[in-house]
Amino acid sequence: SVPCAIVTSKMRYPEEEVPLTRGKAIKLERPDAEDSFVHALANGSILGMQLCIVIAAVLIGFLSLLGCANYVLYWVFLWLGVTDISIQRLLGYFFYPFAFMLGMPSQDVYEASKMMGVKFALNEFVGFAGAQADGFFTEAFTLRAQLLATFACCSFANPSSLGSQISLL
Repeated sequence: SVPCAIVTSKMRYPEEEVPLTRGKAIKLERPDAEDSFVHALANGSILGMQLCIVIAAVLIGFLSLLGCANYVLYWVFLWLGVTDISIQRLLGYFFYPFAFMLGMPSQDVYEASKMMGVKFALNEFVGFAGAQADGFFTEAFTLRAQLLATFACCSFANPSSLGSQISLL
């Protein structure tokens, strides 16, 4: 979190000079400030809708890109006789060591690593939806693996979130 990062940075690199704003009340001037509650509500609603549209568009774009990549990968490996290849499967193999190092039970490592890989490539919602469709959150898998995979996939660190932030800025 931002406050924790500021406190940690102040502990690591304390200020040695007198701050410029010490003892002063700083008032930020906003030329585009809202005039009333209704104006602020309308601007907030417009910004919220823009956020929603941008996030949906970026997610659709990344899902389409994944589908296209899976299609190309399927046709390339079809020539080699391999029919069950996908980006999700390859990411599952790539994240296998990370899931193992997290302490996943050995029988659940691959499914958890596949969920982590999809989360890394797309986002956590798609990763959780894929894991739910694969039956990861049933009694077939250990509670420890479900808990560790859930914590491992709870963040907004992925290309689609980065794309959303860049497009909003």
